[in-house]
Amino acid sequence: MGMLDILRAILWGPVRLLHGLGNLVLFPFLLQLPDLPTFTAQSRLINASDIAAQIRSRPPGSRLQFIRGTAPSNTIRTKDTSSHDHVHRVYLGPAKRILNIDTAERTVTCEPGVTMSELVEAVLPLGLVPPVVPEFKALTVGGLIAGAGLESSSFVQGQFCAALDSAKVVLADGRIVDCSREENEDLFWGMLGAYGTFGLLVSATLRLEEAKSGWVRVRYQPTQDIVDDIRAVCKEGSDDYVDGIAFGPTCGVIIRGSRSAAPPPPNARILHLSRASSPWFSKHIESALRIENATWSTPTLLQPIEEWLPYQDYLFRYDRGAYWMGKYALEILPFGYNLISRTLLAPLLTTEALYRRLHAAPEHIVESTLVIQDIYIPEEGAAEFMEFVGSGEAAEETQIYPLWLCPIKSTSNASKLSPNYVEEGNKFFINFGIWHHADHWTPGSPVPKATTRRLEQKAHEVGGRKMLYAQTYYTDEEWRSIYDMKWYAFAKSMWDPEGVFGDLRKKIGRG
Repeated sequence: MGMLDILRAILWGPVRLLHGLGNLVLFPFLLQLPDLPTFTAQSRLINASDIAAQIRSRPPGSRLQFIRGTAPSNTIRTKDTSSHDHVHRVYLGPAKRILNIDTAERTVTCEPGVTMSELVEAVLPLGLVPPVVPEFKALTVGGLIAGAGLESSSFVQGQFCAALDSAKVVLADGRIVDCSREENEDLFWGMLGAYGTFGLLVSATLRLEEAKSGWVRVRYQPTQDIVDDIRAVCKEGSDDYVDGIAFGPTCGVIIRGSRSAAPPPPNARILHLSRASSPWFSKHIESALRIENATWSTPTLLQPIEEWLPYQDYLFRYDRGAYWMGKYALEILPFGYNLISRTLLAPLLTTEALYRRLHAAPEHIVESTLVIQDIYIPEEGAAEFMEFVGSGEAAEETQIYPLWLCPIKSTSNASKLSPNYVEEGNKFFINFGIWHHADHWTPGSPVPKATTRRLEQKAHEVGGRKMLYAQTYYTDEEWRSIYDMKWYAFAKSMWDPEGVFGDLRKKIGRG
């Protein structure tokens, strides 16, 4: 045992005690101290063959439980509470290795626990970047393949998983199989959006593209009709990135980004977002466009504003404050959101830290105080859906603003569980990011759950689909009308005939 190990053994107990007391104090405020590092055997590196051996040793009839050495996912859905006599634990380790970067082929092969920030930091110095980089640093490659993920390049590139070239998957019998568009293609397409119910992803090879720039030139374009204007901007095709925020019925901004090979001009406005003192991006836009929270009126500054952001600051511009969700934690404090609070509490108000608090909170508290949904709506139904959300009809007279709007193109490949899937042809979707809390939504309130239910029904009515990471209350009839369960049952019979990896319907929860 070395000196470091001796010191760790002496000090680790008191450190963990203080850490636990700190979290106890912060729990009522939905805050949490950053996790302490772990020094257990489960934090060691584990290879695919080790995982396969663990799965092969599963006793008959037992359920698999995966012990991950990474941060929790962003899922907040109801967990599968089906009864099982036995649980067989499989230790996955961190699964955070970058296995290979091929600059000639522009691909990266990595383990599923690699986060977006780690992926970008590995490939950006080589002049490469994933075509779609979802905006939260702690989102993982595996989570985005098993679930869904998009960002402001999605109107051209589609979902994050559209860049997947091939993968290695461990099946229920312990076999390690390769899958791609040409090999075991039904598994390849089927696992996208299946939330791990076909097998366990152990590595993924992703297509990259040239980064072209260390900067993004961003223009904030005020709008009084964000749905129509965001469609028009996308059809222009002059931007690399397009998304928008609706602050009210006639108060919104379209955020247009262009990568630049040249540095900012001398008189350019530079915006840094990675510093502790930096403003949250959504709050910065409110300030820049002089939008008053109390009225959500039309922006008083109607001319576009241009700023330059460092490339990584742009990619992860919403990570600090989790868009605007961090403000609900700060509202508990007497001083709210300001320079001092966002600086001092910066480590506790990243998306990863806030999701940890959601995971720690009792499920009934979350579903009775928050509405957190991402719903893809076809362009022809987007205006109707936005009116439904913003008018108060969805949430019993509560207008739900702000809203994040992110355009995304459809896919007609065989990824039938993807929220942007269409049977044939090309469609244009707008994802509505709906993340809201109202003061009267106190623990035990029925309104948030009822609101989510009405959002599901309205989305289904206009031909939309939602991401399944969040609370889901579809009826069995609705579920079957949205998803091709005959196809799913056939695919399960091929790749997980005993149902070892669970059933998607049960895994995402029932109403």
